[in-house]
Amino acid sequence: MSAKAKKQSPQGEFRALTQFEKLPPNHATFLVDDDSSEPHLRKSEYAVIDTSDREPAHGELYLVQFSEHSRRYIKQLKRDYLNITGQGAELSEVWWVCELRGFRKTTERSHGVPIFAGLSEGPYQTANVGKILTGRVVGYATRSDTRQRDD
Repeated sequence: MSAKAKKQSPQGEFRALTQFEKLPPNHATFLVDDDSSEPHLRKSEYAVIDTSDREPAHGELYLVQFSEHSRRYIKQLKRDYLNITGQGAELSEVWWVCELRGFRKTTERSHGVPIFAGLSEGPYQTANVGKILTGRVVGYATRSDTRQRDD
């Protein structure tokens, strides 16, 4: 592994994602502003997105945008199979878009009622899920101004 990408953080702990000091072509950063992708991405870090990789893969993290004017989110894709009913019903591949940390109770409350996070979006048929994918998360950076490599 080159010096430009490493698997250990400054504290020496192992990370599932590579830390980028410089970005390769077709890569961008995205500020992580919540804890939905912990422990792989932490709040205030920058997810490194490969904008050329929009092929859905089970278990991978992606930057998604549900509509042209909506906010972007880091989400995990999960593949499943559903029996789509109707004439000629068959088992079809579908995709769920969810938070890496999953469905969970938060410490927040609204009018005394606990608030939960991590609801899934979907199902999306394989032909349509690519429309919401901006790119696959391939690593993290500690700064947004990580420049493209010079070599």
